[in-house]
Amino acid sequence: MSNPIKALFIVNPFAGKGVSNRQLQKIIRVFEHEEWNVTLYLTTAPNDATYKVIADSEQYDRILCLGGDGTLNEVIRGLVQIDKHIPIGYIPAGSTNDLGFSIGMPKNHVKAAKQIINGCLHDHDVGIFGDDHFVYIASFGAFTKVSWATPQSIKRIFGHSAYVFEGAKALFDIRAYKMRVQTDEGEFQGNYIYGGVSNTFSVGGMYRFSKTEADLSDGLLEVMLVEEPAKAVEIPALLDQLIRHDYNSKYIRFVHTKQAVFTPLDAQYPVWTMDGERKDCEGEATLGCLHQTVQLIY
Repeated sequence: MSNPIKALFIVNPFAGKGVSNRQLQKIIRVFEHEEWNVTLYLTTAPNDATYKVIADSEQYDRILCLGGDGTLNEVIRGLVQIDKHIPIGYIPAGSTNDLGFSIGMPKNHVKAAKQIINGCLHDHDVGIFGDDHFVYIASFGAFTKVSWATPQSIKRIFGHSAYVFEGAKALFDIRAYKMRVQTDEGEFQGNYIYGGVSNTFSVGGMYRFSKTEADLSDGLLEVMLVEEPAKAVEIPALLDQLIRHDYNSKYIRFVHTKQAVFTPLDAQYPVWTMDGERKDCEGEATLGCLHQTVQLIY
């Protein structure tokens, strides 16, 4: 008889609308039924998951993560910092769950647990932004601050609808940033109302990319730039295109690159968002890709 799999189960109890103790016990029983030895750890503060992974992950064969994309980001950052390749099983429980959508994880927690048990290992790239790492997106501009500006109390009550509401308010706060952007496919300059560097098929449910447009393990990041229209009256039509995932516009540029360098050309620095959390960066921003750095189970 083989030894049981030892799993560290990191849970953000405040993710999305919250998770009850009863729900957690149902999930744990799924793993214990397959003779997994599960150790539960509830996070209590930002970066708690990162610190736990750094301190204790070497004792385990698997890391299970229940929370939003930000919680998964903390787990992966911890593994990258200690250079360990412990497979991760992700149970999406946030308000949007972009990475969960990208890898096809069920929204039902018990079904997600069963998929982890029966799943395969998949190598995934990780983005790097200065000294930080991101799992699926680093971006600035239109709608990007919605994820970190929406109060957690509102997220717990309304879930994804809270983002929709905050996004509607953000329509009145769209501004452009004059930038020079250097990529493997060339150098571009413009006034951008959105700039995103991603490794995902979904960003907030608004931007969606097909498997021909993005690959989660090819060593490349996808850069999407949305330039400010020449006339303000064109903005609603452009936003409608983005919502319909129609990127055929003279104002939208989409490239693949190993590295992207964003240089502000005036005194206005954008506030970046990284995996749903605020990321301050004054001056030049350099983003790159760590090829097949983590393993996810699905």
